[in-house]
Amino acid sequence: MAPKSAKKRKVEGEQEASTSSEDVKKSRETRETTNGFETFINFPLDEPAKALLSQSASNRTIKRHAIQGYGKFLEYKGAGQDELFDPNVKLTPESFGWSEKLATNFGNLIESEVYPNEPERDAVFQAICKYMDLYAVTSSKEYRSIYTAHLMNHLIHYKNRIVKNKQKLEAAKTQGEIPEDLVESLRDQGFVRPIALVLCPFKKDAYDFVQRLKKIIYGDDSKTEVWNSHRFEAEFTGGAKDLTDKVDLPEDHKELLEGNNDDCFRLGIAISKKTLKLFEPFHLSDILLCSPLGLRMILNGDEGRENHLLSSLQMVIIDRADIMLQQNWEHITLIFDSIHSQPTKIDTDISRVRNLYLEGNAPHFSQLLLFSKHQNELFWALMLEKAKSHKGLVMHQPILKGNLSMIDVPCCQELHRFSVPKGSTQSDERLNYFRTLTGILPEGSCLFISSYFDFVRVRNFLKSRNDSFVSCHEYAPENKVLRARDMFFHGRKNALVVTERFHFFNRRILRVYIFFYFDFFLENLTFRELNN
Repeated sequence: MAPKSAKKRKVEGEQEASTSSEDVKKSRETRETTNGFETFINFPLDEPAKALLSQSASNRTIKRHAIQGYGKFLEYKGAGQDELFDPNVKLTPESFGWSEKLATNFGNLIESEVYPNEPERDAVFQAICKYMDLYAVTSSKEYRSIYTAHLMNHLIHYKNRIVKNKQKLEAAKTQGEIPEDLVESLRDQGFVRPIALVLCPFKKDAYDFVQRLKKIIYGDDSKTEVWNSHRFEAEFTGGAKDLTDKVDLPEDHKELLEGNNDDCFRLGIAISKKTLKLFEPFHLSDILLCSPLGLRMILNGDEGRENHLLSSLQMVIIDRADIMLQQNWEHITLIFDSIHSQPTKIDTDISRVRNLYLEGNAPHFSQLLLFSKHQNELFWALMLEKAKSHKGLVMHQPILKGNLSMIDVPCCQELHRFSVPKGSTQSDERLNYFRTLTGILPEGSCLFISSYFDFVRVRNFLKSRNDSFVSCHEYAPENKVLRARDMFFHGRKNALVVTERFHFFNRRILRVYIFFYFDFFLENLTFRELNN
């Protein structure tokens, strides 16, 4: 079916979750290619397709898919003519050209895990393996096994392609001069070697990714060859806090404190035959496994400007974006400004570089995956702006569950609405409204602010009118935090101003009489925790 015009946003009829007939399923499965890699990498991108993909995904044709108990998926059509995504059809790894060993290892890994929602897993698997950009909202971490196996399958086909083309060139060279048309047909590389970027918030998440990667490569084989494994164990494990006496902590915070929570790291991973090489130099790596802070430091920081390393990425994965939102989302923004930028230095054979990189079409042959525990408008904005794969984009709209039923303490809520002419000015409009709304903060009150930048502006405003308050934020040293809480608790200061990031990483009990919430929360459960 030909896609509708992309000039205006159109929404097709919603497709409810229902069991299709076996004939329909079989016909759809037979249309699946036996090699998803080849159809993705060899797509003939013409000018109309390029124009469609270059604009925001919100301008494309949309189709809605519903899954019972899991919500809806919005499919933003890509440049192809076929309907790609159908969560009601269950597909196997073999239908995407996976090797028997890879499919077996993946199957064993999935069976050892408990996925809370099988239709969710099947939908995520299908979108990923079809090389569609994907934003998935899930509280389970088993999606890591899916994208890890998909990444490994991509690497296998990519490396095999390079080896075969190299053999063809060497064979032609032995027969004399290499024809120009043969050289052009065998372009198969990017400017640099790294083709995949995996962003994780903590070292413990990177450790989990590597463990899954080992299981995908080696399966149950006890004979594994992993370079620098002892160094990896030493640097990426440990650091866990003793939580035996922390019975009152929320479960998500306990998980946050467990394991190695170092948020500044970079790890180059190379895969060669049956060898998994850790701590490889970035220019010799296939996979860059980094935290946002660790990667930013070598892109535009004190440790160098290595933006060229991101020029040829074919897969970008943002794992646990909700945690990164609490760290510093600006790191993600700056990283994406460097992805697929034209490098200033090239160390590869330019005759092997694919024309799509030379012509600036790399974003249309790159897959972007984002996983988060909850929705956020910043995630939507990033995907709609940066997701440019010619296969299209799938965005998840989960079933939202309110927090009011989880409030144990009866409380009176008062909501204030103010007008915002433009979304870009909402921070200014909110502050202006706050100035006209509040008098002196009453004794025993807490002003809760999600953004640190808003916190600085509000703090300066409160100081300018001589309010009696103390503040707790993520950049304050521990001794100042203890002193501020003591002054507030004993009534020497009327109010306490707190940032959400401080609360998220500390979860201190706040004994207050009244809460003022400056804006919406980044974390859904914050409202429940504070009021209870």
